[in-house]
Amino acid sequence: MTMYLFDIGEPSGEQEYQVAKKSIVYRPYQVEAIDSVFREWETFCSTLVVSATGTGKSVIFSGVMERFDRPGRCLVLAHREELIRQATQHARNAGLSASMEMAG
Repeated sequence: MTMYLFDIGEPSGEQEYQVAKKSIVYRPYQVEAIDSVFREWETFCSTLVVSATGTGKSVIFSGVMERFDRPGRCLVLAHREELIRQATQHARNAGLSASMEMAG
């Protein structure tokens, strides 16, 4: 199991979240998924996004973390190193810092 910690910094104050720091353009269904997470958090303390292979789940969670309004950390677990490396790149494109822990 690979763990990945994203540090979520102070909010940037930018209102536009559809285009991330490195020109990630979110697809309409990704924007809807990001919006849905925040709508669910208004009522529940946790939520789950389910999306098919190749639909940009790493992009979606990077968008959620970029828009998150409190400093802190986000933990991502994956069973494949390439998934964590992909997540790392998307997070960095969104302007987030990250560290990675991998089991031997």
